[in-house]
Amino acid sequence: MNDDVARYREAFFAEAREHLEELNDGLLALEKDPSAPGVINTVFRAAHTIKGMAATMGFQTISTLTHKMEDVLDKLRAGTLQMMPELFDVLFHAVDTLESILSTAQTEDEPPLSCLNEVLPKLEGWLGTDLRKVTPTAASLQAVEEDLSSYEKNVVAAAQSRGYKAFMITVTLSPDCLMKGVRAFLVFQKLEACGEVLRAEPPVEDLEEEKFGDSFRLLYVTQRSVEEINTLLLGVSDVRTVEINELVLRSAASTGKELQPAVEERQRHLSTQTVRIDIHRLDNLMNLVGELVITKTRLDQLLLAHSSPELEETLKSLTRVAGGLQDAVMKARMVPLAQVFNRFPRMVRDLARELGKQVDFLIEGEETELDRSVIDEIGDPLVHLLRNAVDHGIEPQTTRAANGKNPMGRIRLSACYEGNHVLIAVEDDGEGISRSAV
Repeated sequence: MNDDVARYREAFFAEAREHLEELNDGLLALEKDPSAPGVINTVFRAAHTIKGMAATMGFQTISTLTHKMEDVLDKLRAGTLQMMPELFDVLFHAVDTLESILSTAQTEDEPPLSCLNEVLPKLEGWLGTDLRKVTPTAASLQAVEEDLSSYEKNVVAAAQSRGYKAFMITVTLSPDCLMKGVRAFLVFQKLEACGEVLRAEPPVEDLEEEKFGDSFRLLYVTQRSVEEINTLLLGVSDVRTVEINELVLRSAASTGKELQPAVEERQRHLSTQTVRIDIHRLDNLMNLVGELVITKTRLDQLLLAHSSPELEETLKSLTRVAGGLQDAVMKARMVPLAQVFNRFPRMVRDLARELGKQVDFLIEGEETELDRSVIDEIGDPLVHLLRNAVDHGIEPQTTRAANGKNPMGRIRLSACYEGNHVLIAVEDDGEGISRSAV
C-alpha cells in the first residue's frame, strides 16, 4: 500500500468514526425527544456521508449497510415511520455493526457482505412499514397540508410561531441537464445553508440516483424571503424555473403557542480549529521540553561561575520560554471528560432496555479536563459504577410506582474541579444500599 492510499484510508476511518459518533448521539437524542427536526437531519446526513465516503474508498460492506440505514432514516425524516423503541433497537444494532466493521477494516480486510445477514433483514423489515399513505403531488397547498405527517405539522407550526416561514418549493431543471442528481444536491446544499429541508418529493435517494423527471418538490423552513430563495436557487446551473409557495397551516394560530419550540437555529457545530496529534508525539515533545529545562538548569550553574549581565538576561528569557512551552504541552495533553462520558448514554440506555427499566441519564461537567493518561484509566471503573446503578440501584417500575416514586429512575454522572483535583460522582435516586446485605 503506497503512502497516498494509506493516508486516505487513515483520513477515511478518522472521519467515519466522527460521523459514527454523530449517529449514535443523534439517535439517543432523537429517542429522547422525537420532535427536534435538526437531530433527524443530522443523523441522516451522518449516514449519508459515511455511505458516500465508503463507496469512494471501495468499502462495499460499509456502503451497503449505511445505504440501508439511510433509507430507514429518510422514512423517519419524512414521517412515514413512527419513532418507537423497537425501531431504535434495530438502528442501534446497525450502528454497532458498522462500528465493528470499521474496526476490522482499519486493521485487516473489510468483512464480506455476509456479515450483514442479521442486520439487513431487520432494517428492510422497517422499510416495508408505512404509517401513512403519501398522496400524489397536489396542486393546492391545502392538499399539501393534509398530506403532512403530524411530525411535519408540528415542526412547521412551531417554526411559524417563532417567526420562521414554511415553503413548498418546486424546482424544474432544464430538459437537457446531464447531471440531474448533482444539480439536486447543489439545490439542497444552497437551501440547508440557511434553513431546513423537511421533505423531498421524490425522496432523497431517488434524487441522488436521478430517478425523477425534470422537477422535484421540497418542504422547506427558513427565515429567508421568497425573493432571496428564488435568487439563491436560480444561481444553480441548469435550474430552469423555481416555484415558491408559502405554506401557512390553518391550525398554526391555535396550536403554535402550545408546541414546544421544535425548530432551533441551525445546529452550530462550532468548527474549532484543531488537528489530530498522536499521543506518542506529545509524549516525545514533553520529553524534549524536559531536556530543555535540564539544559537551562546547567546554564544557571554556569552563570554562577561566569557572571555576565547579558547571559543573565538571556537566561531569564529562556526561563520564560521554557516555562511557557512546558505549560503549553501540559495543556495539549488535557482532554475533556466528554471523550469518556459520551459513550455512557448508549450503555445506560441498552442496559435499561434489557432490564425493562426506564432511566433518565444526566451528564454534567463533561467539559472538565484531565490528562489523557488519566482519561484512559477511568473509563472501566465508571462503567462498573453506572452498570451497578442501573442494575442494582434503580428499582423496577412497579416497585417505584408502589413507593410513590416516578417510574422513571434518574442517574446523574457529574464532574467538577475541587482545588487541584477533579471530583467525579455517580448518583441515582434508587433504593440505596442495604446495610444488612452489605
